[in-house]
Amino acid sequence: LAPERAGLQPVFAAIREFPGHLEMLFASTPEASPEGSYSVWLYDVWQSQWRHVTVDEFVPVVRATDGELEPWGGGHGRTLWSLLLEKAFAKLCGSYEALRHAEPGPLLMALTGEVKSVGQWRQDTGWWSQNTFLMDPDPNLLAPKPVTPPERIQPGIHRRVQAIRALRLHVARVGGTWQQGPELFHTMRNLHRGNALILAYRDGGVDVVGERRPGYRDPSGSGLVFGLGYSVLGLVEV
Repeated sequence: LAPERAGLQPVFAAIREFPGHLEMLFASTPEASPEGSYSVWLYDVWQSQWRHVTVDEFVPVVRATDGELEPWGGGHGRTLWSLLLEKAFAKLCGSYEALRHAEPGPLLMALTGEVKSVGQWRQDTGWWSQNTFLMDPDPNLLAPKPVTPPERIQPGIHRRVQAIRALRLHVARVGGTWQQGPELFHTMRNLHRGNALILAYRDGGVDVVGERRPGYRDPSGSGLVFGLGYSVLGLVEV
């Protein structure tokens, strides 16, 4: 799978390490539906509640350089559950384009419903610090209210998307959490032993117009891909 075509697959791979939870996100059954309609549970970080998102099995595709059709959002398109989950995310955000600008932390919040316990560790000149996601009512990040008054909304009636917003939140550094490499290793190992979901991520940065860059391989030859996430399955001291 080419780095620039990975899309949300690294985040989905992390949640796949908890298969029981992944199955519970699909409201009716994890099996293929003969009607082609699926209900997915996602946590709406703007409204602070779980939402029942209904999607069908039609997904946008693009033609790759080799002529093959690939899902627009990324991935190889061979796993139905990931395509449906991605489409539910696109519906939550308002569009696939908005979903492209989503960040791993809020995505994991939407998949797990965990808000306060999701944190982020960042490196700065050899030191690492813990950051927390801010859930304050920032008008640029919260979802706007629907145009249709709630009392006029009828259950089961499909409506056009009225709000487009990427799954992104501000972060703030947590005071007194500075750690160096060996300390961070022990912190991560203790979290892993506590059955925490850990996703290692290297930001790929933005281009000259401010758009998030697609994944690309580390020029130094480390084998890592910038802009992708990696599920941490174990931590071993060497």
